[in-house]
Amino acid sequence: MAAHHLARAALATTGADLGCLDHLAHTTSVAASRFSAGNNFDCRTVVDQPTRRATAPRSSRVTKIPAPSSEAMRRNGYFTLLGLGAPADQDAFETGKHFFEMQLKEYEQLQRTGHSEPYAREAFPRSSIDITPARCPEGELDCYEHYIQHTYAIRHLLTANTPLAKRYLSLLETPEFHEIIIPELNVSSPDIAYVAVSELIIMQVALMLNSARQVDGVALLMRNAQILQRLAAGSRSWVNSMNTRKLLFRQQQFISNALRHQPLLMAYSANLLQILDIHPTDLGTAIESEAAMSFGMLSSLAAAGSRTTSNTDSDHLSYPLRSGPTQFVYLPNATMNAGYPYWQGNVALARIPATELNTQINAIRTKVPTRAIGNWLPPWLRLRNPLGAYLLSLNTDMASYATYIERTHDVEAHRRLVLLQIKALQENIDSAHMTTWLASQPPELRNPYTLEPMRWDATAQALVFEGRQDNSQKPEPRNVYRVPLRVSVGAIADPEN
Repeated sequence: MAAHHLARAALATTGADLGCLDHLAHTTSVAASRFSAGNNFDCRTVVDQPTRRATAPRSSRVTKIPAPSSEAMRRNGYFTLLGLGAPADQDAFETGKHFFEMQLKEYEQLQRTGHSEPYAREAFPRSSIDITPARCPEGELDCYEHYIQHTYAIRHLLTANTPLAKRYLSLLETPEFHEIIIPELNVSSPDIAYVAVSELIIMQVALMLNSARQVDGVALLMRNAQILQRLAAGSRSWVNSMNTRKLLFRQQQFISNALRHQPLLMAYSANLLQILDIHPTDLGTAIESEAAMSFGMLSSLAAAGSRTTSNTDSDHLSYPLRSGPTQFVYLPNATMNAGYPYWQGNVALARIPATELNTQINAIRTKVPTRAIGNWLPPWLRLRNPLGAYLLSLNTDMASYATYIERTHDVEAHRRLVLLQIKALQENIDSAHMTTWLASQPPELRNPYTLEPMRWDATAQALVFEGRQDNSQKPEPRNVYRVPLRVSVGAIADPEN
C-alpha cells in the first residue's frame, strides 16, 4: 500500500492520539525528555510558511504522551523482540535495549545536526532464520499433513534455531509488551524473524501430535497463542499488527487440520477452545499509529533546507521535498487538516461491529471522497499546495484500509467456523441435521456481517463462509473459507520411517 511504503520513512509516535499531528518532538531536548524517566512532553502547534496558516484545532489537539520509565523498560518484552536475532552467546533482551539506544542516538543526532550516522543499522541484530524448506505454502489446504511430510527438514530447523525458539517463547516471561517506535526518518525497523519462528513452533506442535504427545503439543500451541495475543495487543505499527493477525489465522487453520487427522485431540477440546478465544480484531490502534507516521512525514518534509542522513533508503523522496523551494508549493498543516477526516474515518471503521461496516463506509465516503489524485480537495489547496495535494492522494485511499478491516472480519469468521467444527464434533452432528443445527447457533457463531447462519456444503462435508476480501494464505477462490468436518484419522506415516 502506498501509505505504508511512504510511512516507513516517517516521523512516528508511541501510541499518540490522532489529534497530535504536528512536528512531535522536533528538538533534541523534547526527544530526550520523551524517553527519560518520569517526564511527558506536549505536541507543539506549528504554522505554515510563508502564509503562517496555523494548524486547525482538529489536527493539533495537545496530547501528553507518557515516557517509559527505567522500570517500564525493564518490564517490556519488546526489547527481547528487538534482540531476537542476536548471536547465541548474547542476551536478547540486552541486545534489543542496545539497538533501541542506538535508534535514539541516531534520532537525537539527526535533530541536533541535520545529519546522523547509521548507529541503529550497524547495531541491528538481524537473524538469518530460513524455514523455506518446510514452510507451508500459501494456498495449501492441509498444513498439518504438509508439516508431517517434511519431518526431516523440520527437525533440522528446530535444531539449528533452538536459541531463536527459546527467545521467542521467553516473550511471556516479561510482565509487559509495548512496541516503541522511534520518531524519525530512515531508522531501521525491528526484525520480523518472529513470523518465521512462530510457524516453526507450529511445525514442532505437528510433530508432537503425530507422535502421540498431545499434552505437550497442546501446551506449546497455547504458549504460541498467548505470545501472539501479547504481540497483537502491544503492537503500535501496522506491519506488526497485520503480521500477528496473519499468524493467528495460520494457527486457526492448523487446529482445524489437526482435528481432522487426530481424533484423540478432541479430548483437549476445552484447551483448543481457550486457544481460539484469543482473537484480537481491533485495528484502530494500528491505524492511529499509521496516521501518526503519515502526518509526521507530512510535517517533516516541510523542514527548511536539506537534512541528510547516512541511510539512503528514501533519500530519493526526502531530499528534494526538504529543499528550500518546497515552501512555495507545500503547506504541511493545511495538508494535515485536509487528510485528518480520512484517518478519523478509518479508525472509526476499525472499531465498529462488522454488521455496521457497510453503512459506515458509505457514510464516511460521502464526507471524505475516495482517492482522485487530490482532485477532491478545495480549489485553493490544489493551487497553493500542489505538493500537499499529491501527497494526500498517495495517503488517502479509503478503500485500502477498508480492505484490511474486512479481511480481519473474514478471519474472525474463519475462527467461528473452527469453533463450530469443534462443537459439531463434540455433539456428533451428522450431515442431515447440520443446516438445522447451524440455524440454532448464537450470534457469536454466525456470519459476522449478516448474523445469518454459516453454510453447510453437504457434498464436500464442510462448513462454509464467503468472505469479502481475498486472502493470499488460501487456495482459490481466496475469499471462500471452508472447514471440512472430517477427513482422515490417525497418525500420518513419518517419512523417515
